[in-house]
Amino acid sequence: MYNKKLIVNKIVSEKSPEPPCFITTLGDVTVSEGQSLCLECQVCNADSVSWCKDGVVQRNNADFRQTLVDGVAKLEMAEVFLDDYGTYTCVLKNDHGEQKCSCTVTVKGGEKLSEIVILELLSS
Repeated sequence: MYNKKLIVNKIVSEKSPEPPCFITTLGDVTVSEGQSLCLECQVCNADSVSWCKDGVVQRNNADFRQTLVDGVAKLEMAEVFLDDYGTYTCVLKNDHGEQKCSCTVTVKGGEKLSEIVILELLSS
């Protein structure tokens, strides 16, 4: 009888010993009401990403879609409304720390409607 050696290869996904970081950051943006909007930043070493609007954590729903794919964190809005203006913050976390990056979203809307009403009043 001969001895058999059983070799087991174990692949272990090792987490980074570094805190998360931003490779690219968010920038302030102005968008018109009714348009879509995508806030995006490149990240590294993030185990989790969350998004806040004016300090309130946003969840995936019909209005907000959050993704983290291949080191790119995104917050997508299919349609922006006037009440979507504010400060948006991307929060990265892992066992070694937390990093935040913020931007201001300004929503423009109603100008064209106001201009039409004023022109109609002036021509009357």
